[in-house]
Amino acid sequence: MEKMISEQQGKMLLEMARASIGKKLGARCPSGECVQENGFLDVRHGIFVTLHKRGRLRGCIGTIEPVKRLRDGVRENAIFAAFKDRRFSPLTEDEFDQVDIEVSLLSAPERLEFDSPEELVGA
Repeated sequence: MEKMISEQQGKMLLEMARASIGKKLGARCPSGECVQENGFLDVRHGIFVTLHKRGRLRGCIGTIEPVKRLRDGVRENAIFAAFKDRRFSPLTEDEFDQVDIEVSLLSAPERLEFDSPEELVGA
């Protein structure tokens, strides 16, 4: 699979995710809040935001289908992963600096054509 975004764009998405969570926790001026305008942020992708704390899952929310623009999906899924994942209590301010954030962009789903379960397994 080809690389969808540059390293700089990836860093920008991570900053957006961290800034969205920080803002919700009451940070005065999150670093990624004023991300520069960039056309790639308007592209729609399936997006997952995953939080890890000390190497363990701390929250993960996303969409498989490309229903949201990157700018909206990253911000919303970051907030949902931090505060709305039903498997975990909402992230606290004390935990914020201990959390690693991962943003995953999914390519568009493709239909698989097959005639039997065996053919599908071999694909």
